[in-house]
Amino acid sequence: MQKLKKYPVGLKLKAVKAYIGGEGSYRDISRKFGISHHDILRDWVLWYNGHK
Repeated sequence: MQKLKKYPVGLKLKAVKAYIGGEGSYRDISRKFGISHHDILRDWVLWYNGHK
């Protein structure tokens, strides 16, 4: 069983804002910030947009 990777809140916000700001695709930004899979970033963006 794989151990879940935890990401700092600051990194999450920077990545989400980069995506919302049009700096690249989910894949591009995930690579830039060292996020293990682009679906993780997608989930963060969905959460952010639903909780503004």
